[in-house]
Amino acid sequence: ILLCSFFLIILIRFWIRYPIFNRLWDIPPKLKQEEVWKQEKKILSRPNKDDKKDYARLNQTALEQVYANVTFREIFDFLGNILYLHLVPQLLRGSNTYTPLKKIKMDAYGSDFISWLVKTPQWKRESQLKRIEDILKLAVPQLEGLKLVTDKDGVTHLFWKEKGWNKYSNVNENQLSDGTIRLLGILWGLTSTGGPLVFEEPELSLHPGFVKKLVPLMYRIQSLKKSRRRQIILSTHSSDLLSDEGIDGCEVLLLYPSIEGTRVQIATENEEIKALLEADMTPAETVIQHTKPEGLEKLNLLK
Repeated sequence: ILLCSFFLIILIRFWIRYPIFNRLWDIPPKLKQEEVWKQEKKILSRPNKDDKKDYARLNQTALEQVYANVTFREIFDFLGNILYLHLVPQLLRGSNTYTPLKKIKMDAYGSDFISWLVKTPQWKRESQLKRIEDILKLAVPQLEGLKLVTDKDGVTHLFWKEKGWNKYSNVNENQLSDGTIRLLGILWGLTSTGGPLVFEEPELSLHPGFVKKLVPLMYRIQSLKKSRRRQIILSTHSSDLLSDEGIDGCEVLLLYPSIEGTRVQIATENEEIKALLEADMTPAETVIQHTKPEGLEKLNLLK
């Protein structure tokens, strides 16, 4: 015991005195395999002979290096145009006081959302806000006059006029409900232009009745666009969101967690789901049960 204690003390002293030992726990990930195919032709395979000469090259993929992705820059540009938008109401309300450790440009969670609107060209911003206002008024009819206003302290706010008993009062993002703020972010993404648009659980804080109309609304906004339409990707656990009869089974991907990672399956590849969909059942009635975690019944047995 004394001998083990002695060696333990020596190890701790070396650990404190020589910081290089701490780096053993901070080893960057190494590239194991990277391949790029164009049709039937392989145009990149790594690790290659240059990687074997300089192992530091394995700290980065060719995809993220501008000089190395020349032959498949389209993939780089496509991934760079993906917009993930998931406004967190608390961050949007405190965007003037919240400072992340690392400044995030066009933060998907809302800390930079108002600055993002300010940087949008005025004609484009006003056009989008007017369309968003028309849709928001269906859910929140007492709000109108959506615009950006800078207060006397130089701070920019989202500004509405709210109709009361006999007059209008001014409100900003700090007085809006979580659902209204989240819906604002969804509509801004839908009415803007760009690459694929990713929403995580867009049903959060929204009334179930509105959630049922959300997918048709997204389709309607995209179909009326004069510019290129955006591909929309949603993640959800909501049966209300999947209850629309216009959702095709081949548009739904099932994610099954496993020890080796997440397995992805198109809904129509499941024979049971396919048969139920062909019998005019909605994805909400067929898909949700297949993604339910196993062993939920044991929750009632917990002591």
